[in-house]
Amino acid sequence: MRTHHGSVIVRLPIVLGLLLVAACDDKQATDDGKVRAEAAKSDAAKSDTKQIDAAKSDAAKSDAKQNDAEKADTTKSDTEKSEANPARPPETETGSGSVIPPKVDPFAALFLSGADGKFSVVDINDADVPDKDKSVDDLAEACDQCDGIESFLDPNNKLLPTAYKIGDPWVVVGAAGPQVGKIRAFGAMGGASTSHYLLVLDGFGADVPSGPAYPGATPANPKAKLVQAKPIRLEASAMAALMKTLASELTRKLEAESRPTLAKHPLTAAHVTVYAPKMPGTAKQLVVVGIPVPDPEDPDGIGNTIAAMAVLDGGGRPTWISEPTLGLESIHVGDFVDLDGDGFDEITFDMSYYEGSFSFIVYWDGTKPSTMGTGGDGA
Repeated sequence: MRTHHGSVIVRLPIVLGLLLVAACDDKQATDDGKVRAEAAKSDAAKSDTKQIDAAKSDAAKSDAKQNDAEKADTTKSDTEKSEANPARPPETETGSGSVIPPKVDPFAALFLSGADGKFSVVDINDADVPDKDKSVDDLAEACDQCDGIESFLDPNNKLLPTAYKIGDPWVVVGAAGPQVGKIRAFGAMGGASTSHYLLVLDGFGADVPSGPAYPGATPANPKAKLVQAKPIRLEASAMAALMKTLASELTRKLEAESRPTLAKHPLTAAHVTVYAPKMPGTAKQLVVVGIPVPDPEDPDGIGNTIAAMAVLDGGGRPTWISEPTLGLESIHVGDFVDLDGDGFDEITFDMSYYEGSFSFIVYWDGTKPSTMGTGGDGA
């Protein structure tokens, strides 16, 4: 029995050890399974994240491609629209949807136009023709001095100046205000010293205008009116101060050989005409001087004139428009007109002598007077 019991006692620790080992193995297997399960879950989660990220990336790429395609289509559409509608000059739109035409510069091409029946005729001196070896005189000869009304140039003549076309609109500013006419015919005439290319305008009302003219369909100043210049009278003290200033300036400005003539024919109040147009800056008055100088050998014949024109500031200091000279020409102021709507008057005047006359207009470069010729003729 002892032996039997001893055998049992000996084997029991072995069995218990084996069971303990088996249990430990089972636990290890269980722990390993859990680790593998967790790892599997982690791998699955990572795989899912990668798939989501990849899907997002693909979606983003797809959206980007679609946006790029849409932009390309838009650009293409805009390009097609641009090609279908070529660029036009800039226009200013008002809130009502109407369009304001670009402002016209009346001084870019300014001439004089004169009424002739129901037409107004613009006279352009020495206009350029396409053939450099030809001139308007050749046109005048070809049409036998045509005035554009009774007879006129062929509008298809290759020698016609290219700057002017039948139907072109022109603004003429007269005493009643600006009117717009259109070129209906051309004429050409020779002159004593210049040629005359004539633009015959029609489309006016009963009051056909005469006055400054420039190309354009819209007046630069719709309120412009040609107003005849009228002299003003100065108070005695102001006139005396003016005479003193002018006498000194004439002596200083005249050429040396002309000063003895001035000494023999001194300035008097009768030789001075004063006007008061609207002028910018410090300019207050417009003054014209004309001292007649008879020919000593023919007192009743044609003599000379000491002539000058200036604007004076408030202190009586002159800015000369035409400096004092002794010669054949005398100066005659014609009209005042605000052509460009700046609130200041342009001034028309002629320089005339016994064989002709040339016309000019004074306009303003800031506060400085400038002069341009507008036509005329003379030997």
